[in-house]
Amino acid sequence: PTVEKIISENLNQPVHIGNLSGQILPSPRLEVGELYIGKGKQLQAAKVQLNFSFTGVLGENKFIDSIEIENFAVIGSSIQEVSEWLQELAASKQYPTSHIRLSQGTLDADAFKVTGVEGDLNFSATQKFTSANLRANTGKYTLDLKAGQGSKLQVAISVKSSALPLLPNWVFDEITAKGELDQNQLVISEYEGNILGGTIKGDSRVTWRTSWQAQGKIIAKNITMNHFNDLLDGDIDGDAYFKMNSLKLGGLTDSSRLDGSFTANKGTLKGVDIVETARLRSKDHLPGGRTHFDKMSGSVSFVNNIYQFDKVRIKTNVLNSTASIEVEKDQLSGDMEANLKIQDKTTTTNLEIGGTLDRPQLHTSQ
Repeated sequence: PTVEKIISENLNQPVHIGNLSGQILPSPRLEVGELYIGKGKQLQAAKVQLNFSFTGVLGENKFIDSIEIENFAVIGSSIQEVSEWLQELAASKQYPTSHIRLSQGTLDADAFKVTGVEGDLNFSATQKFTSANLRANTGKYTLDLKAGQGSKLQVAISVKSSALPLLPNWVFDEITAKGELDQNQLVISEYEGNILGGTIKGDSRVTWRTSWQAQGKIIAKNITMNHFNDLLDGDIDGDAYFKMNSLKLGGLTDSSRLDGSFTANKGTLKGVDIVETARLRSKDHLPGGRTHFDKMSGSVSFVNNIYQFDKVRIKTNVLNSTASIEVEKDQLSGDMEANLKIQDKTTTTNLEIGGTLDRPQLHTSQ
């Protein structure tokens, strides 16, 4: 009860301790078991070990060499609150410390879970936060924090051979980001990474004062198109702005909106033959076809889980076409104007686009 009271008064939070033990030799230490902090048990730890030096326990203020928190869990929505508790523990006047070590941790944010959290938090002689190095998912995620001006923190993030927590379908070979963090927002001034055979870079901002909001820019280079669809060959470049807004963190990606443009050179569209369909004015889809292009470009938007491709230009030495295509789930719909130039003769044919992403359909308009 005494230790519970000390921690509770420091944090102004309810504290539960299941068991307590300690030793004097070879060095003084106190072991706390089954620790819960917060009304909703926002921080739970199977074991917390407080390591003292002999000189530290002799003074009026008992300086703690280090605090080791093992096999712990944090509710994701409370991560900022728990971070503040750890700083307050380090800054205790009677039991100050300069080092907190974390191991075997879990961050559970409902929408995603990060496991194997480990690392170190460091504090100055005056118990002010100075730096942190955290790792998770067997080292695939790393987070470095350094104290900046005022209450801001300098942030460096790295992800290797893994997806981001809220984007499970996007597996990065590697992505790094740097920026600044305060109580209300994370500003990523620059990120760059390797994914889908190409590279991306950009910037972003995430805020959470009244609701979760994210926005930023993506610039992609040399992305291999057949990672998106087996019927596409070639590399594509593009750039886009994105926005997200949700009351809860887990709902951010469900509210995604994206607007951008793309360009691809020297590629192939399998499953459709635009030239032959337009030349023959075929009212039926010609199976097994393909279209080689010198250049393909257009604009793209994504909202309400629907992709809209507009002003899609496909050019070859005989073809100059313009299309508008909508993709909802895996269903295709749209229209195309195909201009053919064969033996100095130019013809224009209106085509309809249908089918699915795996089996596109193309034929002349009825």
